Amino acid sequence: MLRPVNAVEIRILAGLVGPCPTCGGGTLDPVFDGEGFNFRCPACAACWHPERGWVNQVDASTCPGCRLRPVCRPAGPPAVA
Repeated sequence: MLRPVNAVEIRILAGLVGPCPTCGGGTLDPVFDGEGFNFRCPACAACWHPERGWVNQVDASTCPGCRLRPVCRPAGPPAVA
């Protein structure tokens, strides 16, 4: 059985995810989507989900319980620097 993740573990995971793949912004902020946690960039509003060593941009339509859904940046290809 999986145990719940606590706030400290979520912050550590946000740091491990690293800077935003879209804009290179700083530490991502954890957001609860109604079922689990994703990580949102405070600079560009892109939202990411880490899984199995990768991060994928989240499609806002899959996050019905997230309070930030109205301002979430639509999923698309990462920006090239």
